[in-house]
Order: sequence, then structure tokens, then C-alpha cells
Amino acid sequence: MTAREVFIIGAPAEGRLDNGIEGTRTLDCELCKGPTLFAPSSFDRPEAREARFICWPCSRNMLSPNTQIADITPAQIRELIKAGRE
Repeated sequence: MTAREVFIIGAPAEGRLDNGIEGTRTLDCELCKGPTLFAPSSFDRPEAREARFICWPCSRNMLSPNTQIADITPAQIRELIKAGRE
């Protein structure tokens, strides 16, 4: 069995400093090196320790029939709701 590779996907910064979610950090995408926004809940996911942080455009190249996409976490839902209300 081969080891699975885990990716956490963020939005390209595109000149923005944040995405409306408090505590968002900007990291370089590990594939294209472009600045990418990640909310705090991205770092709190159980997979974060082993994950590679990449941008959405690069993630499209990673999709295959064997790709598994994790469910959104309750913390991510809370962040989105809070940002939508502000």
C-alpha cells in the first residue's frame, strides 16, 4: 500500500491580505509558490501536521478517480458563518 498524500487547499491571495476570516494566514502554495490564504481551522484539522498547503488552482491538477476530499469541519462552518455576518 502506498502512503497517501494530504493537501489542504486555500484561496489565492490575489492581492488580498485576508479572506474575512479572523486569524487567516498567508502561506506560499507548496506547488506554485503563489501567496495563498488559509483560515485558522485549516491548521486545526487532524491532517494538518502531514499535509501540504496548496492553492485552489493547483488542486485542480491533483484530482483523480482515487482522490478523496474530506468533509468540511464544524470549525470551518463556524468561521464561514461568522465571516458572512461581519
